[in-house]
Amino acid sequence: MSQTGDILDVKLRGVVKRFGAFEAVAGIDLDVAPGQFVTLLGPSGCGKTTTLRIIGGLERADAGEVMVAGAPVDGDSRHTRMVFQSYALFPHMTVARNVAFGLRMNGLTKPEIETQVDAILASLGLADQAGKYPRQLSGGQQQRVALARALVTRPRVLLLDEPLGALDLKMRRRMQGELKALQRDVGITFIYVTHDQEEAMNLSDVIVVMEKGRIAQVGTPEEIYRRPASAYVADFVGETNLLPGNIAVRPENILLGPSLPAGIARGQGVVRSKAFLGAVTRIDIEMSDGAILVVNSPRALTVAAGDTIPFGWRDEDALILPADNSPRKETL
Repeated sequence: MSQTGDILDVKLRGVVKRFGAFEAVAGIDLDVAPGQFVTLLGPSGCGKTTTLRIIGGLERADAGEVMVAGAPVDGDSRHTRMVFQSYALFPHMTVARNVAFGLRMNGLTKPEIETQVDAILASLGLADQAGKYPRQLSGGQQQRVALARALVTRPRVLLLDEPLGALDLKMRRRMQGELKALQRDVGITFIYVTHDQEEAMNLSDVIVVMEKGRIAQVGTPEEIYRRPASAYVADFVGETNLLPGNIAVRPENILLGPSLPAGIARGQGVVRSKAFLGAVTRIDIEMSDGAILVVNSPRALTVAAGDTIPFGWRDEDALILPADNSPRKETL
């Protein structure tokens, strides 16, 4: 949260962006205080990348106010830098020259450039890669070069558009840890775009869930997961069971077996599938109305497909949600 009198790193008011008849961003209000890792999360076409590009001055809003570091953006991106999924490195330049590019454009002297490039490469574990070309680097190394090139100019806000999308799962998880640590170290605001809920939960101080060009909910990862504001958010962020009447229960909160604790919701269904996933056993149960209840149990259960099994949950583990959420202004 920002303190009274602080200058927000990002301030959006009534921001609208249309592409022909399609309204990609439909009137967003958003405040981002300095030093946060904020993720714009949502499915393809929800407006998250367009919003990011508007903040970075790469797209011009059709209506509304866009402020970064207290100044109107309006095509001026001096307070922001963007890191793309494709990295967008110059193939004919070495790592050192790629990183130095922005500093040269800013008119720094050669000794100043060398000092700053050496420092940022060392901080990202790239000191021994300075003389190589992008084609000689792994995907993770190329990603770090792109980060170094963006950060060396010391922007107020770093914008990241699905920057880990081209990496394999193991490298993505490693880079998530590196990004999180890097953001803490440099202390600047990161605004990150992804459709990956797990990635958003792992990285973010604050998640902005988007739906059809609007903000569906803003909150910490725990708030978004445990207290979703709508059926859409509950369904999109992690796994959940949406039951008639818009009741939502997370799979890990469902209890199974004949000896259920007193005072919890009860029912029974037929086991349709069972899978051991290491930390949990996943069971799909068909209820009497034909709906499938997904259960993640930490216990090794001796049930099999076709068995009838009792299930239930505690009242405090179920949420009653509206089907839709009206647009709102959110302050981070």
